[in-house]
Amino acid sequence: MKQILALTFLLLLPTPLVSAAELKLASVFSDHMVLQREQSVPVWGIAEAGESITVQFANQTKTTTADENGKWKIELGSMAANNEPQSLIVESGSEPRRVELTDVLVGEVWLASGQSNMEWEMQMKADSKADIPNSTHPNLRLFAVPLTTALTPQDDVEANWTRSSPQTSASFSAIGYYFGLRLHEELGVPVGMIQSAWGGTRIEPWTSVDGFGAVSALHSEADRIRSQTPGTPAYRKSQQAHLQKVQQWTESLAHALEQNQAAPPLPPQPATLAKNHGTPTTLYNAMIHPLVPMAIRGAIWYQGESNRGDGLGYVDKKKALLASWRNAFKQPKLPFYFVQIAPYQYGEEDPEILARFWVAQHECMKIPHTGMVVTTDIADLNDIHPPHKKEVARRLSLWALADTYDQADIDPSGPLYANHKVDGGAIRVAFSHAKSGLTSRDGKPLTDFEIAGIDGNFYPATATIDGNHIIVESPNVAEPKQVRFGWN
Repeated sequence: MKQILALTFLLLLPTPLVSAAELKLASVFSDHMVLQREQSVPVWGIAEAGESITVQFANQTKTTTADENGKWKIELGSMAANNEPQSLIVESGSEPRRVELTDVLVGEVWLASGQSNMEWEMQMKADSKADIPNSTHPNLRLFAVPLTTALTPQDDVEANWTRSSPQTSASFSAIGYYFGLRLHEELGVPVGMIQSAWGGTRIEPWTSVDGFGAVSALHSEADRIRSQTPGTPAYRKSQQAHLQKVQQWTESLAHALEQNQAAPPLPPQPATLAKNHGTPTTLYNAMIHPLVPMAIRGAIWYQGESNRGDGLGYVDKKKALLASWRNAFKQPKLPFYFVQIAPYQYGEEDPEILARFWVAQHECMKIPHTGMVVTTDIADLNDIHPPHKKEVARRLSLWALADTYDQADIDPSGPLYANHKVDGGAIRVAFSHAKSGLTSRDGKPLTDFEIAGIDGNFYPATATIDGNHIIVESPNVAEPKQVRFGWN
C-alpha cells in the first residue's frame, strides 16, 4: 500500500509598491518630507515597465527608465540645507503622468529605532505630555513606520510625513521628537525623524540575514534563517531534501504494512520562520528595508531589555545589526548612538544579569562610529520605562553634535571606564570623558565599589578620586586582581 503525499511550497516575494501601470513614489517620499543635505539623495518608485521617468527638484533634473518590473530610481546631487518649502516633481510616459510633492525641505534625517523605550509616545509620560501643546515646529518633520512584520524584504510601508504639531507629536516617539528638536535648534536646519520601533522586541528581528552572515560567530544563524525562509534557494533545497525523505518513508511504510510491522515515523517537516515580531529579520524586512536606500545622516537606538540575558553575546548581535543597516543604506560609517538600558528591578532575576549586559553594551562602543548614553542616574527601579525621555534625547544629541557634526566644544558623555592597573594593594581605574577630573555628584564619599583578589571573592572597597582616576582598595584584599562598581 502506498500513499501519495503532496507538499505545498509557499513562495513569498517582495511586495510591489503598486500596480505597474501607476506612477508612484515610495511612501517615504511624501508632502512635508525632509531630504538629507550634503549627500546624494536616491529617489525611487514604480511606473509602467520601460517608461521614461523625469524627477525635478531644486534646479536639478534627473531622468531614468523603469525596469522590466516597473521599478525606477534616480539620485539627486548633494544639496545645502534649505528651510524654504519646495516641490519635488516626477513625470513619466508618453501619456504623461505627474506626481508633485509639496512643502519639501532639505536638512538632516535620522532614524530612531528599538523597543518600547524608543517607541514610548510623547503623550504617555507626564513630563513629555506637558510639552505637547508647544510642539508646533514647522521645520521638524515626523514619519512613523507602522508596526508590521514580513519574512522577506518589503518595498514600501503605509505612512507619510507630517509637520510637528500637537496633533502629530502626541503619538510620536518622545525620544525621537526631543532628539530631532534639539538638533533643529542647535544646527538651525530642518530635521526629519523616522520612527521605526516596537515594544518588547529583541535585536534579532531588526537585523537582516546578510547582517548575521557578516559576523563569523553568527554564520550558522544566517544559514538557519535562509533555510527557513520561504522562497530562498536554501529553503527550496531543504524542502527537496524533505521530499526525498518522504518518498523513502512511503516505501518503508509500504514494506512495513506488507510485513504487518509498525509504521515508521513520518519525517518531520522542515522548520519555517514564524511571521511575528520575535522572529529574526522580520522587522528589518518590514520596517527598515522599505526605507532603503534613503539618504539619512544616522540612527539612534534604545533597545536591550529583551536581550539582557545575552551577556557578551549581545556584542556580536549589535555588530550584525550595524552591518545590515550600514550595508543597506550604503553608509559604512553610519553614525549609531544608543542608550544603555536603565536599572530596573526584574523580579527574582539574578541581579548580576543586568550588570553583565551593561558590560556588553559598553563593549559595543568599540564598534566604530558609535556612542553610548548612560541612564543609571535618571532611572526608576520600579519603572522599566523611565520618565525622563527628554534628558535621554539630550544625551543622544550630544553624541550627534560632537561626533557627527564635529562640535569640538561638546563632550558627548559622562565618565566612561577606560582602563585599570594594579598599584600595590590598590587598583587605579582610569576614566575617559573626564578632562576636568572626577567628582562625587552629591559631595559624599564614593560607594558601591568592590574589589577581589585571585580567589575571585569580592569585598566592599573604599574608593578615592585622584584626577580622572579612582583608587580602589580594601583591607580584605592584599593583592587585588579585579574591581567592579554598581554590580547589581
